[in-house]
Amino acid sequence: MKKYGITFTLAIAASLLFTTSTSAATLTEDEYNRLNIIFSDARISVMTDEEAQTYLSYDLEGSKVNNKYYKVTETTNGTINEEVTEEEALNAENESQITRGASYSTSYKRIQITESYVTGNRYLVSLSNLWLGSPKVKSYDVMGIRTSDATVVDGTQTGTQMYRPTTQNYYSHVTYSANGTNIRKASNGFGISMNLVDEGAYFESDIQAYVDKNTQYGEVFGSYQHAVKNVTLAQSKAYTISHNGYGKVLNFSTSVESYYDGMAGVNVKLG
Repeated sequence: MKKYGITFTLAIAASLLFTTSTSAATLTEDEYNRLNIIFSDARISVMTDEEAQTYLSYDLEGSKVNNKYYKVTETTNGTINEEVTEEEALNAENESQITRGASYSTSYKRIQITESYVTGNRYLVSLSNLWLGSPKVKSYDVMGIRTSDATVVDGTQTGTQMYRPTTQNYYSHVTYSANGTNIRKASNGFGISMNLVDEGAYFESDIQAYVDKNTQYGEVFGSYQHAVKNVTLAQSKAYTISHNGYGKVLNFSTSVESYYDGMAGVNVKLG
């Protein structure tokens, strides 16, 4: 997995320890590498010790990971999403080929879904989106999960937006709770609206929950929808969780659907 310049310090004790600049989590090198199987550097950097140790108790090595990369061109006439290879997306980032202008911008993003076995029929499912370059419009983007032959464990839904302004070398973050104003729940999944921080230049976000597999066909679908126009929180929540929606998850009302980019989603089978 590509590293994204996380700021950390090293302390030598009985073993090598990693302490991030924005989190209380202190990890051995082995623990850090295990978390890095499903979590990015930025996400690990904002974990508490309690979170990290909970995740480390799961079968991270047996996790399933599915990701896709997209080229995103935002113009005055709309947004175009084109699936590309990982190599093309990362080369564009590394070679500073991402363009920005008054009338259009081109950036790339990676959407990823993972499942990790917890116990019994229960799995930890995480959906993440990483922007390779800053989006032109910063408003309420929406991340959603839909289950099939599976059920989200209510109260375990959470979300995190990681961002970093150009003036700082560490990640800041915003958290979203299972009972907050930004979440919309349904019997077959949930979604969380995240208002991209205006001063952010780097953006990464994720949502996660525990999911119980009801049959051998248990599966989870994930979608990240970028607002191409400024929207209100209420507008961003005008959707249902449906296979007919964007990414086979987020079915926006007709008055709102044109405000989102309609990017395809990802999915993972449980177990």
